[in-house]
Amino acid sequence: MNEHLHNAAHQLELASNSCHYIAEAIERHSAPTQRRTGQAPAPAHASPANVSGSGAAHTR
Repeated sequence: MNEHLHNAAHQLELASNSCHYIAEAIERHSAPTQRRTGQAPAPAHASPANVSGSGAAHTR
C-alpha cells in the first residue's frame, strides 16, 4: 500500500509541475496583449503545492 501511495504522490507532483509550466507559458504568451490594451496583470496566486503544506520539495 505504501508503494501505491508513494506512486500517487509522485504522479500528483508531476501533474502539479506540468500545470505550473503550462500556466507560466500562457502568462508569457498573453503578457504582450495585456500591455497593449492597458489591462493590469492578473494577481499572482499561490500554487497548490504551496497551499497544501505538504513540505515536499519541488524541482523547477
